[in-house]
Amino acid sequence: MQDRPEANEPLEDSELNDEELDNVSGGTSKSGLDSVNEPGDIMSSRLQMKIDRVSKFQSTLSNVIQTSSQASNTITQHMK
Repeated sequence: MQDRPEANEPLEDSELNDEELDNVSGGTSKSGLDSVNEPGDIMSSRLQMKIDRVSKFQSTLSNVIQTSSQASNTITQHMK
């Protein structure tokens, strides 16, 4: 009989290379450039959220100014 660990016992002192890890996980392992790119992705996402908030603020401000202008015009017309 061979000296093999049981199916549920971890292998000692064995590391998987990228190809073996891909086969086991069913996907691409994160290595090198992928992990370096994550902080850039996070910063890009945060920047996009800030840009969206500024855009929403500008739209709201524009609506307030437009409503104020219309109210002012209406008051002026009623005074005539």
